[in-house]
Order: sequence, then C-alpha cells, then structure tokens
Amino acid sequence: MTASRQTRAWRTTVAAAAIAGLAINTTAYATVGDSLMSFTQQSNALVALCFLWLALRPVPSDGRRQEHVIFLRGAVTLYILITGIVYSLLLADGWDSYGLGDTLAHVAVPSAVLVDWVATGMNGAPRRTWYPVTWLAYLVGYLTAVLIRGAITDRYPYYFLNPDTVGVDGLIFYIAAFIAGFTALGYVVLAAGRMKRAGDAGIAYRPESEYAGPQ
Repeated sequence: MTASRQTRAWRTTVAAAAIAGLAINTTAYATVGDSLMSFTQQSNALVALCFLWLALRPVPSDGRRQEHVIFLRGAVTLYILITGIVYSLLLADGWDSYGLGDTLAHVAVPSAVLVDWVATGMNGAPRRTWYPVTWLAYLVGYLTAVLIRGAITDRYPYYFLNPDTVGVDGLIFYIAAFIAGFTALGYVVLAAGRMKRAGDAGIAYRPESEYAGPQ
C-alpha cells in the first residue's frame, strides 16, 4: 500500500521544485565546496530527498517507524523555513534579489513544505516537546562545520557567520539569536503540525499498542 496518487504527485512536484532550485543556484557559487556549505542548498536537498521518499515509500505498519517519519518531516519543515526566513530578513535586497532559483529555493519550496506539514499534520502522533530541541542538532553541526571550514579556508557562506566581518561579539550575537529564534520556530512548527490530527492517506500514525502484526 502506498500514499494516495494525489499525495504522491504533490510531493513529487515539491521535490522537483527543490531539485530545480538546487540546479539553478549551483551556478551562483564559486566552488563546489561553497555550494555544499550553503544552508540553502542543504535544506533544499533535504526536501528533495525527503519528499521523493515520502512519495515512493510503502505505508509502514509499525507505529514507531511512523513516528520517526513525522519527526523527519518536522525537521525538514523547520530547516526549509529557516532558509526562507533568513534569506528574506538578512540576505535579500528587495524583490530584485529573487531570480527564478532564489524564488524556488526561498519562497516556493518553503511555502509548499509548510502547506504539506499543516495540511497532513502529525496524524494523531503524541506531542513530543523535545522534538524542536533535537531538530537543532543539525543546525549546531552545520554552524560548527562552517566555522571550522572558515578558520581553515577563510571562506564563509554568509557574512553573519564570518568573524572577520561581524567581529567575534557579532558572531556570538548572531549564533545566540539563531539558536533562540530557531528553537522558538521549532515549537511553532510543532504546534502547526498539531492543527490537523489525522488525514493523509499513507502516513496516519498508529500506536504500537494497536499494531497486531502482519495481516
């Protein structure tokens, strides 16, 4: 059994949009390393992989595996929303900054992923208040990798992560603000996922206690 045809088509389209944005934006980076260290590229790659998997996977019957899927969907939703918000607030210079690639990566894909998350919800899965804190692990790892690479190569993907540009105090401020803001955003994402408790064919949560094994 797989998710409904409409759901699979929708998620394949979202994945295709993320891939298109990735392909277009790759040409904007001076080196492959710069592209790989871009959070925009990473988050859109995660969307592409996650949504293709969601579109193609069979429906699991084990509640624990299903909760893992919900955790993954929430994490990807948070990361792509961060991409859109940070670009809009700190990087974009008005609408002139939004070419096709940036519109896909920073507007269309984040909006579509958020719609998918709100529309399908967490499907009755129990509220896990530790989800947003755990989702931050990827961001902490990303920041660590950026700073280590920058210290070695003097190349930083964003000005606000470059201590030579914003100073050590500025860097600490930005990192602290990001951690606090993204934690709050994670709880907003979690709350948005609770707006609809059931619905999407193929991803409804089944507690382990209700799983009676293969039929």
